[in-house]
Amino acid sequence: MTEITERQLHILTHIVSSYIKTAEPVSSQYVEQRSRISVSPATIRNEMRELADQGLIFQPHTSAGRVPTERGYRMFVDHVLELEQKRASPLMANTAESRDTSFSEEGVQLFRSLAKFLSRETSNLVVLYTTEHRLFWQEGWGEVLREPEFRNQEYVADLIRCVKDMEECVENVLQDGEFSVYIGQENPFSSSHRLSVVMGTSLRYGREGLVAIVGPTRMAYTKNIRLIRSLL
Repeated sequence: MTEITERQLHILTHIVSSYIKTAEPVSSQYVEQRSRISVSPATIRNEMRELADQGLIFQPHTSAGRVPTERGYRMFVDHVLELEQKRASPLMANTAESRDTSFSEEGVQLFRSLAKFLSRETSNLVVLYTTEHRLFWQEGWGEVLREPEFRNQEYVADLIRCVKDMEECVENVLQDGEFSVYIGQENPFSSSHRLSVVMGTSLRYGREGLVAIVGPTRMAYTKNIRLIRSLL
């Protein structure tokens, strides 16, 4: 694992968070204005160069800002997971409350309602599988295809292939563990570096199954992780 300083992690977090929101490369001026780090602009630029040298961010075009790499996203996600272990999330509590009132229907309708809720909350594709009904359900194609990445047809093709792979090996996935975050080429369902998956198995409601949020690597990891964990 790459070792970085607390200040570098702070800067990386701002770069990742901003890029997730805007899909635009992040400049050192933006970091200086938003990060509240009491250092000079030159120091911030030096730290960003160090992050780039360590393969955590890169410059997609000359004179552009910086964009996270897969390694940068992974470090960000590992930091999020560490923080989530230390504190309870209000979003998780709110999700649980909504679940008790909104998802009280039984069987197939419950899972479809859950999928619709998650796709609205995340703007990503949601995949649900229940062993009880042998139902593999997808929700949110309209939402995820509105993300700017999917103007590129290669992203669309990768997403279709990824979901197909998930359906074909879903029973094996259920044996692999309760919670996983796959980023880019870590994704076991597709070799593409374009997609990420936040996935959980052993769902509540007394049912065995799988719930996954699938989207571009520029997904809202913090929110998606909290949503999936609230269902396990």
